Amino acid sequence: MGIIPTAQTAHAAQPAAAEPVTPSQSASSTAALSTDFDTFLTLLTAQLRYQDPLNPTDSTEFVAQLATFSALEQQILSNDLLTDISGLLSGEAGLIELSSWIGQEVQVTGRAAFDGAPLDIEVPLDPTASSSTLVIKDDFDQTVFAQPLAPGESTFTWDGTAAGGSTAPFGPYTFEVQYANEVRPTGSAPAKVFVPESEVQLINGAGTQVLPGGLTVPTA
Repeated sequence: MGIIPTAQTAHAAQPAAAEPVTPSQSASSTAALSTDFDTFLTLLTAQLRYQDPLNPTDSTEFVAQLATFSALEQQILSNDLLTDISGLLSGEAGLIELSSWIGQEVQVTGRAAFDGAPLDIEVPLDPTASSSTLVIKDDFDQTVFAQPLAPGESTFTWDGTAAGGSTAPFGPYTFEVQYANEVRPTGSAPAKVFVPESEVQLINGAGTQVLPGGLTVPTA
């Protein structure tokens, strides 16, 4: 909705700073009205201020302008609300689907939390290595448990036993297998740990699994 000041007569006193509104400026203002209510009020005030005092704009025209803008504003708000509702419904549907995973065991790679329950660990094998050792470290990168594995051993259950026979504190740990040939290290690989899922959340529109210890894993 463009607002163009009426032509000024020779008898109308004009402020020195007054400038005519061109059609292109009017078109730009029209686009801005859809998102900026203050812009509309500024233009409406300018129209009232600089109208021809001998031929003022009909008040019904102002009423029509306000009604048109009000309808446009309400439509924009309705569209925004519908978008929000659609997003919420989509998210809730995703959470409902993911809720069936709660209580199931999921397999995470390299990192899991110990909460007192034994952890089942899947050990990746390296056929080129002559020996392999499961190494468990805490968040300070300190080794709390190391166990040489038998040839071909692909699973291991850790009950929380730490070095010296004590029980490791509850919390997150990293799990990896270190390989060697004779006495020379040849590499390492993260082990996979089976843990129960305790919660699901929707974070930034993506499903996220919450595991013991507060660790989170994207559903994808």
